[in-house]
Amino acid sequence: MLVPFFSLVGLVELRLRHVPNEYSSTKEALDAKLGEVEILITGTSHAQGIEPSYLSDPAFNLGHASQSLYYDTELVSRYVDKIPNLKLVIFAISNHALEYRLMNSTESWRAGFYKHVYGIPNEDGEELKLSNYSFIALLTPKEALRRATGGFLGAAESEVRRNQTPLSDTKVGVNDAFGRKRAQHHEGLMRQSDLPFNVAALERGCELLKERNVAVVFITVPTDRTYYEHINVKSYQRMQETIKQISDKYGVRYFNYLRDQRFAPEDFVDSDHLNGRGAEKFAHILNEEVIDKYVQR
Repeated sequence: MLVPFFSLVGLVELRLRHVPNEYSSTKEALDAKLGEVEILITGTSHAQGIEPSYLSDPAFNLGHASQSLYYDTELVSRYVDKIPNLKLVIFAISNHALEYRLMNSTESWRAGFYKHVYGIPNEDGEELKLSNYSFIALLTPKEALRRATGGFLGAAESEVRRNQTPLSDTKVGVNDAFGRKRAQHHEGLMRQSDLPFNVAALERGCELLKERNVAVVFITVPTDRTYYEHINVKSYQRMQETIKQISDKYGVRYFNYLRDQRFAPEDFVDSDHLNGRGAEKFAHILNEEVIDKYVQR
């Protein structure tokens, strides 16, 4: 009885190593464009509102849902020497990012993908987790079997996204109740004790890029008032003070578009994510206010 069971487990595990997922599709897309890319973008799902196809210079977005600054920096460090024409790295820093770690969130399972796909160690340095070596352990047996037998629909969607198809214009929730819920959710992910860890990660990235003569900017992506009116004032102030300290230390400009009045509810898919229209508008602003100043042509 055990032989067929372990054979099935082995087959599923082997199959999953060849089924695309959001992370492997992103890596494959970037690896295919290493010689073209001049701008690299990192951050959480908010960063995915920076649409490369609308930017004036060749760019690639390495942002992922729930991605922490640790993984932003680790991804940049793995690619900075592989992208020969890299001129600018944009760290998209969300309102909660400086006090957030993926390992403390409900989506901590995503850490396994960074290990499998990019070889990035866990934030806590723990290398003996089974999910670092087994997709079944990472995904749960039920999800692993679904993906192994039918493919991963999310991978196809991700691949379309990485081919620069405009973001959805379908509104999910641009209203006060949803915005409050999102702001409270992000606040619940934050731990002030994690601030030094994230500052150290961001400073490592700045130092590395400075050594490579690659420009760096920090950006906070626009949100609707139904989100930003509900964020914690004290934690936001800490964020602003901390970014200023890092910016002053490394000579990095910070562009804060969180409350940018040029954006209307029609520019958002929900209270804190840009839609296709908003992404196009934001790209034009970035081209004029950021990229034209930092990308030498």
